[in-house]
Amino acid sequence: MHVTIYPDAELPAALRPTLDAWSKVCFPDAHGITWTFETPWHAVVYEADGQPVSYLDILERPCTVGGQPVNLAGIGGVMTPPEFRGRGYASRALETAADFMRTQIAAPFALLVTGENRIPFYGRLGWQRVEGPLRFFQPDGLDKSDRIAVIMILSLHGDPWPEGEID
Repeated sequence: MHVTIYPDAELPAALRPTLDAWSKVCFPDAHGITWTFETPWHAVVYEADGQPVSYLDILERPCTVGGQPVNLAGIGGVMTPPEFRGRGYASRALETAADFMRTQIAAPFALLVTGENRIPFYGRLGWQRVEGPLRFFQPDGLDKSDRIAVIMILSLHGDPWPEGEID
């Protein structure tokens, strides 16, 4: 087993078609919601037996929480195809990402957005649900915060999460 953290620009081109295919399986567009995301800064690729089995994005973003500036690391695009699930690959990729964010990114917290059904999975890895609300804008200018199910954070250095709106 092997995990690699790539700067996004250095992610092997040969891997991109695999990730595109995984995205269709792991994130089916059940409600017609499509979002435009910021280009990730880094990608974590977990391999077993010489093939990719799990993936996630890392980005960094200045935000405000309760009106106060907070530099956040973000996790997105966590994907493990069904045939590789239940073997701890995503957990290990997330733990590697947490170590990277803790040591390489000057962020006190990591944030991710997920569905209700994933709370136990992320909770086992130390992620905590927070109430927001979370506001973010899309190229069409619309605030999409009303479509988000669950916001979770990981304190990277043991700091308490500030309360208030996340923007």
